[in-house]
Amino acid sequence: MSQIETTIFRAESSKRTGRDNRAEIISRKLFCDLVGLFEVLLITACGWIAKIAYVDMVLHASQPVWQYLSAAVLGAILSFGALHARGLYSEDKIRDFRSSVAGVAAALLVAFAILIALGFLFKIAHTYSRGWVLLWFVLVLVALTSERWLVAAWMSRQIESGFFRQPVAIYGAGVVGQQVRDHLLQEDAGVELIGVFDDRASSLRGEGDNVPTEGGLESILEYAREHRLDRIIIALPASATDRILEVMDRLDELPCEIYLCPDQIALKLKRPRVCYMGTLALLEMQRKPMSEWDRIAKMSLDYVIGVILLILLSPLMLLTALAIMLESPGPVLFRQLRHGYNQRVFSVLKFRTMTVSEDASSFHQARKNDSRVTRFGRFLRRSSLDELPQLINVIRGEMSLVGPRPHPLMLNSKFEKRVRKYINRHKVMPGITGLAQINGCRGGTETDAKMNKRISHDLDYIKNWSILLDIKILFLTIFSVIRGDNAY
Repeated sequence: MSQIETTIFRAESSKRTGRDNRAEIISRKLFCDLVGLFEVLLITACGWIAKIAYVDMVLHASQPVWQYLSAAVLGAILSFGALHARGLYSEDKIRDFRSSVAGVAAALLVAFAILIALGFLFKIAHTYSRGWVLLWFVLVLVALTSERWLVAAWMSRQIESGFFRQPVAIYGAGVVGQQVRDHLLQEDAGVELIGVFDDRASSLRGEGDNVPTEGGLESILEYAREHRLDRIIIALPASATDRILEVMDRLDELPCEIYLCPDQIALKLKRPRVCYMGTLALLEMQRKPMSEWDRIAKMSLDYVIGVILLILLSPLMLLTALAIMLESPGPVLFRQLRHGYNQRVFSVLKFRTMTVSEDASSFHQARKNDSRVTRFGRFLRRSSLDELPQLINVIRGEMSLVGPRPHPLMLNSKFEKRVRKYINRHKVMPGITGLAQINGCRGGTETDAKMNKRISHDLDYIKNWSILLDIKILFLTIFSVIRGDNAY
């Protein structure tokens, strides 16, 4: 039996069992949309349950149900919007529970913060119990986490059993078509590969590993009319413009999704998307590390916590300044030019810990047991109190509380050509602390190995940034400072 006959036989068998028909009615996209609708109802139900459990049974208050139910509905809609904005209703996020659970928690925090802000704005917050809001949030977090875990497990099992598998055909048996085929077979993409089709079988001899084809364009059309076929991938070189347009024109009659993978670059892109400038369609090669809303959220966290810390720590900073003045002559603050966001130069502020204040042109990084460090300066370095003036840099908008540590200009010049992707660390605002620092990468970076380790953590931070990650790093920094990791 040929490969195409085997495929048709599988399709006929699944059709007889009824699984293929159900899969056509409930696609993975539709299922993800149903998950969103269910979660809106679940969040609303959690608000109603919290009202009964706390307001009615604990407070014994006789407040109308509609008052709390209307707030619960609004909270559910806001939560759905926040989850959708973070892409948490996409198929991959629903299937991968571990990668989405932190995003779910962050989205719920944003939604409830907006709900509370609306309550104060319209002066109705006092009519609702704060205990109810807290209990409602906890119930929603537990309910959505549990529901997502169950849905991810169930969906994975259904895909393995073939229920959610999408029949896919590839047109183009050249090098690109071979790589697309290998990629789909090796990665668990939840697809059933019908086969590779091409009308140029005779002209492809000697190209790649000569993938056996199931026929040409007419074979795809014939198969798609008789059996379920969800997607067709056109894997032809970008230079074959006329042929691509001809194939697309012929396939236009089929009720299928048609995708174009024009070259090997598309295979190497991670989750590319198409964007538009007017009517011009462009393939996105890279996006900003943070969206506009992400930057607003991070900036808000920086300003709120930065101002609070500056006010609370101002007595300690004044005493520190006095101690520095009494121990050795010179300015209290050490200023040094460093590279910040997008390699823009700014002046970083620190408490002076050395007997001699150096500028960027005569920079020598501090080493263990450095004779230039004063006795009080050694304490400041070990406790990281010398970094406190950088709260002013944060308020100025030159730094963030969390981010890659800014390096002196001379250090950047030394390592930017020796450490791969070193300059990529400037894609976000530099920070007082960062992922590298809580992982033991404090202190000197005299060797390429030390710098490589630090840059690796910095790039991981940029790739995986979230508000929750910033908060986690801030808390872990406290313990890192207490332990005095690698400080000198």
